[in-house]
Amino acid sequence: MSAPLHEPGPPRGGGPGALACRVATLAVALAGVALMLLAAPRVPYADAWRLYAKLLEQPFLAGVTSADNGHREILPNAVRWIEMHLLGGDQTLGIVLGALLAIAAAVVWLRTIARAQLPAATRAAAGLIAALGLFWLGNERALAHAHESVRVYLIVLCLLLALVRTADGRADARATVAAAALALLATLTFGSGIASFGALAIVLLLGRATRAAWGVWAAAIAIALGLYLGGASSAVTGTVTVDPIGQPVLLARWLASPFVYVFWPLLDPAVAALVPGAPLRATATTVATAFTARFGPVQTAFWPQALIGATGLVWLLFASGRAWRAASATVPARRVALGVAWFGLAVGGLIALSRSAYFVQFPDQLHAPRYLPWSSLFWAGLLSASLLAPGRRSRPLIALLVAAIVAPSSLWMAELARSMQRTAERTATAAVVGLLPAAQPLGETVASELAAALPALRRDALGPFRWPESRCLGHRLHEDAIGRLDVHGLIASTSVNRIGASGQVVRFELADAAQGTLLIVDAAGVLRGLALPDRTRGHDAWQGWLSPEAASAAVAPTIAERVGMPLCARP
Repeated sequence: MSAPLHEPGPPRGGGPGALACRVATLAVALAGVALMLLAAPRVPYADAWRLYAKLLEQPFLAGVTSADNGHREILPNAVRWIEMHLLGGDQTLGIVLGALLAIAAAVVWLRTIARAQLPAATRAAAGLIAALGLFWLGNERALAHAHESVRVYLIVLCLLLALVRTADGRADARATVAAAALALLATLTFGSGIASFGALAIVLLLGRATRAAWGVWAAAIAIALGLYLGGASSAVTGTVTVDPIGQPVLLARWLASPFVYVFWPLLDPAVAALVPGAPLRATATTVATAFTARFGPVQTAFWPQALIGATGLVWLLFASGRAWRAASATVPARRVALGVAWFGLAVGGLIALSRSAYFVQFPDQLHAPRYLPWSSLFWAGLLSASLLAPGRRSRPLIALLVAAIVAPSSLWMAELARSMQRTAERTATAAVVGLLPAAQPLGETVASELAAALPALRRDALGPFRWPESRCLGHRLHEDAIGRLDVHGLIASTSVNRIGASGQVVRFELADAAQGTLLIVDAAGVLRGLALPDRTRGHDAWQGWLSPEAASAAVAPTIAERVGMPLCARP
């Protein structure tokens, strides 16, 4: 009698598609971590100038627990305090910690997916989407800036740990206490963290949590709201408005932000003009011009962003309803993914409630990169949950297709991160010289906040004021510590100064290659200014800043590079 025939099941490892997803997941994570470590500015940037100034002027406890713009950033402030008071203003601690938090968040999410009782191909596909949600280079603002990465990825790590804690089934009070404590820590990391309680509520609901668990949740969110609102100034709470029609529309448009960045060259003629290759550039320009003519500038367009966001909302409601009805067949990993999606939605709701008036004044800021990590998590959670749905035969091709679609955007967003890094370095270098030209781009740094931070940083020789070049400004240099360079085309022009008296900007080209910061030296060998490469003008182009004192003395500069130490004999 012959043995019964059985239909062959899927390969234990999931087959080639699953393997491709795993390789892509590793590549995405490595690319994200590499961007964090290599493209993050080593100098203060944006809000960091203001926060560093506050932490330098206040005692430890007051500075770390103080509210800034309505947010209590206890752990991020502790990291900044250590950087300033113990590490001389070096940014390495924040950069490395941000990377470790992102890796830890990925490990938690991917491990939850890997433990699901589902086919290997399904798990591999869902894992790739999760990795994209965390490490897509479109999130360069969070990835490539320690000031942002610490708070963003601490919130995400706390969120995932809280959801995992309660996703196994009928959560009890003990599990919810731990999850609520994590959500509270997220709240005290940054204002967006309070949305963790909304995500936790969804997971408790889907898992049929006990009444005791809901009691713990209610008490914890009451405490979180008290701390959050108690730290908010009237300027922050006064921005909260209720517009039942306008704010849902804002939310829907905001949810579409990842699509804007993924397809930006096809939506903006100015970006399309930068696409390499004449045929691709011509095609992108044609499509972008047509889009702009039909819908308006991509930053402010109503359609199709509102439709994309509304589709995501309906999709999430449908997926959540299905998970509710099929509670016994829903794996914990799917509840976690749905919780992540609801978290992203809740953050968007908070932004719509508190920033709607701001978006009226600055409509192009709705899709600002600083908000992008949260909307990315919305779509990553939603798509991952859909791939993990019961009874669905998931195809790794879906996840691989998504990865392929977003890959080009990773390239230009990585370049945006590098551009931010160069802007931060040029701003800090100009600031230590004492000349911040009115025409110099600052990115998201506010000139008045930078100016307010300079006295304390200069006094304690912190951050960029710790550089040997900064400490030797105005002092005679050792001739054996510098090597003078041949330059051509040197032009000096007087510039209005944002932070003091007028000074001179010098532009020149080098005859030979050089790296790092160059020195602008007067005839007596005194260091009068600093220079950095100017990539906007060419490979060999440089720009330098002369201190206002040197400009008033009509210094005739020469250019040198540091070749030895000590650089000067400063007392």
